Amino acid sequence: MADSPIPRTWSAARTCTLLATVLSLAIMATVQGSGAYHDKDCLLVDFANFETGANGWSGYTNQIGNDFSWRRHSGATPTASTGPHADNTYKNSSGHYLYMQENDGAVGQVAGVVSPLVTIPDTFHEDCYMNFYYSMQGVDVGSLNVFTRDVNSTTNSNSSWSRQGNQCTSTGWAFARAKLHRGTSSQFTVHIEATAKTVAASRPGDIAIDDVAIFCCSGCPSTYRLSLATFASGLDGYTQQSTDDFDWTRDKDGTTSIGTGPSYDHTVGYSGCSYVDAGYYMYIETTLTSAGETATLVSPPLTPPAYPSSVCFVSFWYNMVGRSTGKLEISTHLTSSLSDTQARFCRNGPQHTSQNFWQRGLFWIQANGSEFQVNVTGSVGSPSFGDIAVDDIDISCCRESCHHFNRLTFECDHDGFFGYTGIAGWQYVVVTDHTTGRSTGRALQSQAPETTSVQKTLPGANLSGQKCDVSFYLWVLAALDGVLTASVTTGNNTQETPIYKLQKSSIVPGWFQQTFQFKIPANVTNFTLTLKSNTGQWTTIYLDDMDITCCPPVTTTISPTTLAASTTTPTTIPTTTPTTTPTTT
Repeated sequence: MADSPIPRTWSAARTCTLLATVLSLAIMATVQGSGAYHDKDCLLVDFANFETGANGWSGYTNQIGNDFSWRRHSGATPTASTGPHADNTYKNSSGHYLYMQENDGAVGQVAGVVSPLVTIPDTFHEDCYMNFYYSMQGVDVGSLNVFTRDVNSTTNSNSSWSRQGNQCTSTGWAFARAKLHRGTSSQFTVHIEATAKTVAASRPGDIAIDDVAIFCCSGCPSTYRLSLATFASGLDGYTQQSTDDFDWTRDKDGTTSIGTGPSYDHTVGYSGCSYVDAGYYMYIETTLTSAGETATLVSPPLTPPAYPSSVCFVSFWYNMVGRSTGKLEISTHLTSSLSDTQARFCRNGPQHTSQNFWQRGLFWIQANGSEFQVNVTGSVGSPSFGDIAVDDIDISCCRESCHHFNRLTFECDHDGFFGYTGIAGWQYVVVTDHTTGRSTGRALQSQAPETTSVQKTLPGANLSGQKCDVSFYLWVLAALDGVLTASVTTGNNTQETPIYKLQKSSIVPGWFQQTFQFKIPANVTNFTLTLKSNTGQWTTIYLDDMDITCCPPVTTTISPTTLAASTTTPTTIPTTTPTTTPTTT
């Protein structure tokens, strides 16, 4: 299919907005680093490049009770044969970083630096991580540790990350990711502590840090973990499926193919000069396989806790780089039956150009107390060049009175578009979508002058009287009133109730978000949501990333899906505006 025409609504002001967006994305690329998060369910809560704030410390301070102190510096450290030659942010003498000079302290003495107080928003209360760059070079380098400390607490948590000794790199800087072991408070500080080892002034070993990013991801406020697979000591209970075409491989130091597959895992990240301390991941090696062949890992049987109402979430990290990368599909099935297998998460084709770029995936399972398993399937592309890797598969459950329907990304190409029916006039297309932002993405498209509709019937227990929030993304090529409407029918009632109409003033170039709400009557356990394109003239509408969450009228439970507040007119929240319209193939 040819490219869609460029919308006529572009203006000089919007061009300036686009340039500002491109600049902000460039800044975020610096924040994220070579192996950073890339997911809409994670939120950056603090970033320090030691160029801003009081005295340029970006809000960081020396820890009270230090034996000696950290310093802010630019260029090379004064001690020969140790320390970085420039900062990591700008990589020249104008940029700054923090460092501790070993000669300032005696053996075993500690110098700590403390982050600003981090406050986690209610909707991002699962795992928190810290991405940063560090330099540990010299003959007698001590140790570097990362801790957290809850607000009003005087003690550190268990160590979240640790390195000892010389960690030489060609650039002077190594990338690291720490999963922060924090307490129960929504406010905490990060403490980065360096311990001196130098036994003589002639044997130095400075330690430095730069570009420290702290981010947290959405999830349950109180979790019951069913399984965590880091693959550090084996398959962590996962097994190779016996009916697939080949097996997944456990690895730690780069795949055998050049230009594809990660060089290091997600759990530990790059460890310095060697991979002796490196972590493991699972990947499919596609070199000697054929297009379309599959390999599947199967989790151990998992039993949700017996909460009155609960939801389980599956969080994982994946790496898909290579010119002809195939498909990653995560599905679930009841242990007692393979016939109910449901695709929950899919990605098609290469998802990034950086070989060590790990991305986070997440989906929800409405738990009903039945034992289930998770399947991780990698499919070979054509030609067979493009390894797929996974790591840190975390399956947990929590108490939750809300009903979370699985996000509709349209990346999985079966099961009736995640259960959608009545698709006359709507097409399932390969497009530069909102989910991935890549040309191998998937979305629904309506392109007709007459009324066309797409429906979704959503059954579920205990929906009676609940309020439902709906969020989705659109790309509309003509700014017309009423080009898209939504209605709902509940229970056995066949009469449609209008609940949403796209306003002309809401339409902006590129993908933009829309939200609306509706309430389910009492004694009803299911509803059907219908979206209609009704233009009376030719236009094109793309639909992607629909989230539906239904909650009781009065609840203190936090929904993991961030939605705009309800208004009479549906709220429009413009997002990143691409430079062109979606490209379909």
